[in-house]
Amino acid sequence: MARTKAQIREENRRKSKESYHRNKESINARRREKYRASKATKAKRTNSTATKINDKPKGRQATTPGGAVEKPVNSSERLIMLRVNHACEMTRELGKRLVFLCGRSPRCFLETVCSNFATNYTVNPKAARTTISNHLEKFLKIRDQVSAHQATVLELEGITDAWRSIEALMDPLRKICNSLEEIECEAGIDAKMLIDDFANGELGFQRDVIELPK
Repeated sequence: MARTKAQIREENRRKSKESYHRNKESINARRREKYRASKATKAKRTNSTATKINDKPKGRQATTPGGAVEKPVNSSERLIMLRVNHACEMTRELGKRLVFLCGRSPRCFLETVCSNFATNYTVNPKAARTTISNHLEKFLKIRDQVSAHQATVLELEGITDAWRSIEALMDPLRKICNSLEEIECEAGIDAKMLIDDFANGELGFQRDVIELPK
């Protein structure tokens, strides 16, 4: 019995999704390996800077307006404060970088990525796919850096306000990366299906809400 176009399309979509999930792990594994060395180098540099600050000679004890001596902060507490503050400050800078890349509306950015692919694919398929991959690499780099800072805060303080402030950025960042991974994988497996899914509002980001922290 001959299958209808709708049945063929649905079967192709199912195969595409299955292939996407199979390829996703290997793609992410390669990227994690790629960034592991640079992340380790930056972590060593951060720890070295904090240690130098901690080793500075102590000055006179601070006093309150009434003349009482404030309780001194021991060296380990001071080092924790320095590292947590550094992690939060670096995360704020990465948040600015994120806004620079996608603006205040990640959905609009992802829609532009898809519409540009649909336009450019007929002219140069390879370049159109490469553009998506380049976008993804930039966001994955930011995600890995934010994740490292969040892990530092979690290790030093646990789930505190500092950790939650980083999570407020990490949550939409994960969604953006997941969406770009879906787009990249579909573009590589079946470009026409990606274009159709986008036109029909069937991509993940089109059914989700992605909001950046204010």
